[in-house]
Amino acid sequence: MIKKTIGLTGICITASFLGGFLASAVFQGMPEATAGTETIQDDIVTAKQFRLMDKNGKPRAVMTTSKKTDAPMFFLMDETGAPRFVMALSGSGNPSINFTSSAKKNILAVGTKPDGTGSIVMMGQDGSQAGSWTIVQAKDGNWYTVLKSGLVKESMK
Repeated sequence: MIKKTIGLTGICITASFLGGFLASAVFQGMPEATAGTETIQDDIVTAKQFRLMDKNGKPRAVMTTSKKTDAPMFFLMDETGAPRFVMALSGSGNPSINFTSSAKKNILAVGTKPDGTGSIVMMGQDGSQAGSWTIVQAKDGNWYTVLKSGLVKESMK
């Protein structure tokens, strides 16, 4: 009985080593899925641009990167192809959301400034600035809304 157990244990250990050796020989040199690689996997789609087309073949949504800064951008377009909603990162990584008119003018922009403060800017249909608000936290810990005119109004504690 002991000889049988020792023999079985020896076979199991030998099979384990052989299995590990074969697995490393087969999978050695296979590329890992990391950024910048060109490996193909069934559950990952990689492209430089994605376009969602309507039934007439016009783009209605585009996900791409900026030609200048390579920062990511997402556009939703109306039926004429005009971008009406834009979500993007600046070249320095600051996020923004812009709503535009049919004339392709910004009418509302929400984002962060390089110093980390939040900003809301409203424009008229012609693109002229109608109002601007920046939300900042003072050294005393209170939050303030800074209006375009320079007036400061405490907004929350």
